[in-house]
Amino acid sequence: MDTILKDLSSFCKVPNDSQTQLKMLTRLKDLLDSLRKAEKKKITEIQSKIEDTLADIVIQSRAPNDIIVRYIYYIYKHIFDFGLSSHIADFINKYSSLLHSKTSHNVKGTALWLCGKVCTKAEYKTPNMTELIKAIMKYVKSTSDLGMKHICFGVVSRLLMLKLPFFHTLIPDKFISLWK
Repeated sequence: MDTILKDLSSFCKVPNDSQTQLKMLTRLKDLLDSLRKAEKKKITEIQSKIEDTLADIVIQSRAPNDIIVRYIYYIYKHIFDFGLSSHIADFINKYSSLLHSKTSHNVKGTALWLCGKVCTKAEYKTPNMTELIKAIMKYVKSTSDLGMKHICFGVVSRLLMLKLPFFHTLIPDKFISLWK
């Protein structure tokens, strides 16, 4: 798995052409396959390396391809569903901090999509959802970009449609008034 992670890190340093994206996609598939076969102890040892590598791919805007983003999601979901959800708060903090950075809208949208998708599909805990909602609310209040507000509200809408227990109580009335 270490060689796969090194390969993925090296792809962030070369020009982002179709050949690089194809190789990255293949290595992400290899990583997911090896995670499915690995023992929990091995995954626990390299979890932070995996998360850092995936975050670098998103931050470096090396995930323009929807298939690559979905593989990144499947890897995160596998890690968090496998019982290693201790880092999910770090995951939310890392990706929600991208919203306030000077990265492109594609990176911000990808980060939000990953946060919403992983939190709704993985074995989440209510405090983690609260952190995600707070990060989204803070961003909606601070931006004037309608496209990003639309993405934020889309994530909240998907979370509401899941009818998660007590989730609706996490959303303050001020945030709902922004929706109208």
